[in-house]
Amino acid sequence: MHSSLATWPTWYILLIAYTAILGVRALRHQSANAAVLQALERSTTDPRQRGEFAGRRVAGWTWALGWFVAAGLLLTGRSWAIMIVAIAYAMSARRSYGQFAQGFAEGLKSVELAAAWEYVRGRVTPGARDHAAALVYVSLTRLIPLAATLVALTSIPR
Repeated sequence: MHSSLATWPTWYILLIAYTAILGVRALRHQSANAAVLQALERSTTDPRQRGEFAGRRVAGWTWALGWFVAAGLLLTGRSWAIMIVAIAYAMSARRSYGQFAQGFAEGLKSVELAAAWEYVRGRVTPGARDHAAALVYVSLTRLIPLAATLVALTSIPR
């Protein structure tokens, strides 16, 4: 790993850094969500709901820590590791696209109505404008890194 580190292109090192940054952002987001989910878990008496809240909390931590694992896999420079990270970017692109399109639609509708976001939440269906914005966002945050991982499969010295 260290002997070929000097031969890696700058864009690959930036890809590793970006993947680690995704992990930091996910950890910040999850730490806020975990507190809320834990409070909900304690307040409910239904064991099924309690288990669902606990499961969502654990899944969130796993997702957040997964980005650090992905950055570590990229550091190995191995083809199989890079392919795993490419799959992770592809999977997260689909998830991010849906969330961004819905959030963009709800945000615009709340601005148009001068209403609270909580009022609009869940009442708006994303349109063409919202999907276009989601495509731009996902292209910049997931598809370009996905393409970079695929290029890395053929161009990173091993």
